[in-house]
Order: sequence, then structure tokens, then C-alpha cells
Amino acid sequence: MKKKSKCKLNIFTTSLTVVSSLTLIHLSNEILILKYLKIFFLGILVLFLPGYWLSKILFKKNEIDFLELITTSFALSIALESLSLFYLNLMEFSINKNSIIYLNLVILFFLLLAFQLSSKFIVNKKNKNE
Repeated sequence: MKKKSKCKLNIFTTSLTVVSSLTLIHLSNEILILKYLKIFFLGILVLFLPGYWLSKILFKKNEIDFLELITTSFALSIALESLSLFYLNLMEFSINKNSIIYLNLVILFFLLLAFQLSSKFIVNKKNKNE
């Protein structure tokens, strides 16, 4: 699979997870399967995606393998979440379910933007060297 199509697939998967999470937030917890889907998608949104995109920015393509990428993603996500909630608390925002989810969406937006800019910078740098 080409690098560009794989990147688009990763961004599409991230977008699908975000949309699914936002849809499931507003649904009732009465239906058991929806409750578990909500936990699953919000867990991915909070505990995996921010660290995944940050590790994609920090590490080169073949620098770490898949298992290291997954474990690094969880660790970085927890660190990002802790620091961002700490600073939200210092600014005296109320910390609840919605503020955590919207904070993660803002973090994801900026990480995806940084990833796109860094990948364009790397491609431009390779073209100048050749």
C-alpha cells in the first residue's frame, strides 16, 4: 500500500472514530450494546488516538515497529491527557465528560494538522535533496 493512501486510511479511521464517539455520547445508556460501543470508541478517542498521532510525528516510519507504536501511543495519550487536564484545572475550567472529549478533539485536530505539515515538509526536503 502506498504511503499516501495509508495516511489517508489512518486519517479516515480517526475521523470515523471521532464521529462514532460524538454520536454515541448523546445516546441513552439503556441499550446495553450502545453502552459498550460508547465505552470502546471513547476509550480509543481518549487513550489511543492522541498518542498515536504524536508518535507518528515524533518517530520516522521505520524507526519503531508496530508493537512499540501501540504501547508508545497509550503512554503518550495518558501523558497528554494528564497534562492537558492539569492545565485546564489551573485555568479553573470545570472538568466533566464533555470538557474531556472536546479537549481531546482539539488536541487531535492540532496533532493531525502538525502531522500533515510535517509530512509535507519531509516530502519537500526529499525533493530538494534529489
